[in-house]
Amino acid sequence: MYLDAAYSYASYDPSVGELAFDLPELQKKLEQLSTSQGDVKLIDELLQTDLPLMERDPQRKKQYYELMAQVPADKGRKTAAGQASVAVVTAEVASSSLVVPAIHSK
Repeated sequence: MYLDAAYSYASYDPSVGELAFDLPELQKKLEQLSTSQGDVKLIDELLQTDLPLMERDPQRKKQYYELMAQVPADKGRKTAAGQASVAVVTAEVASSSLVVPAIHSK
């Protein structure tokens, strides 16, 4: 069995969020909101869960680009990917714990 773990969908965690996955659901709820009258439950769900989750992805990207700007040019290749690799390997990029689901086979 081959699992592609190179992209965010391989370890997607709904509590952390990922803009590409969460945006369609948010769009659906916003469309519901525009056609509904007084759906307080939907409004609360958007304000308490969906919208704060949507903020995380741009915040993570901003933090990444700010950290990338701090990596000296002489460390690694001149490309952004090379700089990111060097930053991660040399622990210059702080990372949170990553919980990855595992599939066990017998």
